[in-house]
Amino acid sequence: MSKIMNSKKRLLYVINEDGYFLSHYLTRAKAAKAKGYDVIVAVGDTGKLEKIRKHRFKCISFPIKRNSINPFYELTTLMAIIRLYKSIKPDLVHNITIKPVIYGSLAGRFVKNVKIVNSINGLGYVFSTQNKSKLLRNIVKILYRIALKRDNKIIFQNYDDLNTFINMKAINKKEARTISGAGVNCSLFYPTPELKGVATVTLASRLLWDKGIKEYIEAARLLKAKGIKARFVLAGWSDSGNPAAIPLETIGEWGNEGIIEWIGYQEDISKLLAESNIVVLPVHCREGTPKILLEAAASQRTIVTTDVPGCREVVKNNINGILVPPKDSKKLADAIQNLLESPYLREIFGKAGRKMALEKFDEKIITNETLELYENLFN
Repeated sequence: MSKIMNSKKRLLYVINEDGYFLSHYLTRAKAAKAKGYDVIVAVGDTGKLEKIRKHRFKCISFPIKRNSINPFYELTTLMAIIRLYKSIKPDLVHNITIKPVIYGSLAGRFVKNVKIVNSINGLGYVFSTQNKSKLLRNIVKILYRIALKRDNKIIFQNYDDLNTFINMKAINKKEARTISGAGVNCSLFYPTPELKGVATVTLASRLLWDKGIKEYIEAARLLKAKGIKARFVLAGWSDSGNPAAIPLETIGEWGNEGIIEWIGYQEDISKLLAESNIVVLPVHCREGTPKILLEAAASQRTIVTTDVPGCREVVKNNINGILVPPKDSKKLADAIQNLLESPYLREIFGKAGRKMALEKFDEKIITNETLELYENLFN
């Protein structure tokens, strides 16, 4: 029996939103609990705390706002995390997303005998093209340098982000490693035959400008103007906490124009992908490892995405999909047309994506890598 099983180490997850924990860390938390950890989850409350508690985790909410830059509120968040550390007395803390990473690392200096793991899951709005404030970006860089100065373990989802932090002189390279995203359940997402009839192109994402939704609309317009027959589906929900959120009125206008079919938030993504022929994600921000691309690959669906950090971790150009330049609706349209006109190419790319998902991105692999990191901290 492992040391973890004998000593019942207390593991605290600190994350900005309850929904993000459920979608990206639930499997790992369950595995840690099965391994013998006493798991506690501290999250920002968006109404999904009970869903976490149904999995028999102790769940605590704390004050955090993703889009806040009010120094007094941010101090409140920092103090709340310090109090969490002192009351729970965790042996290990896993901080996830920007503010928990920064404040959680700082909080670690106020308690003894706690080991800290930080996950940098993409660089977020601050480093995106939508953010025009160099001051905000520079402040966040300084905070990262201060917070990560201590030798905490740091997980990146891709090498581009890791190298960015090395160049920022924000981390000790020896303490950093990559783990490819949240992984994907390759039993839940599995190959199905494409449906007959008019092909469906799908973009499933939060409704943010930097997800490339405008470019997707423009590409759909170009293809429809050329007489290309296809359904262009947009699946997603409003993210009012993000400064790059697209107004729902704008989405509605695109739907009324007849360019796309907006179907809103979809709970069953595996069904959505089974009904799709091509999956598109034309982002122009720095992604970690987009979960929808992992799910599309596991579902044996061909992908069109942009040649940006995170996306190029999943899609290898002309192997399991097509990479296009960001903010280029013409080349996006050309790539979609190429795949619409070639079912054989879609089949080849889809099979290659499925193989990649099984070999590199299966959630069992991701979970094992994460738990191995945890256990190594106590050896």
